Amino acid sequence: MVFLLAYLLAWGGFSLLAVALQYRFVRAGLLSPMMMNSTNALFAAVLLLAAGIYQSLRSSRLACAIVAIPRAISHGIGAPGPPGRCAWALITGDTAFAAAGA
Repeated sequence: MVFLLAYLLAWGGFSLLAVALQYRFVRAGLLSPMMMNSTNALFAAVLLLAAGIYQSLRSSRLACAIVAIPRAISHGIGAPGPPGRCAWALITGDTAFAAAGA
């Protein structure tokens, strides 16, 4: 029950934050209210650049790996040998792990 409440609280908070940001962007004229596309090329470029930088950060990859661990365990992935390493790399995107044979 605690897990369910924490899960709902986390996603509820994220949803409220996303809606508030979207509302502010629409009010500022950076997003179209009907199509939800950018009306400002500079805003779109900065947003795309920020998303790219975030995806290249180690913390982003670490978060994805942490989320993938329970799924991998429940599916028996990560077993010794090349098949296990390749399956782990597909889930986490950690191609260096598969290539290094760790």
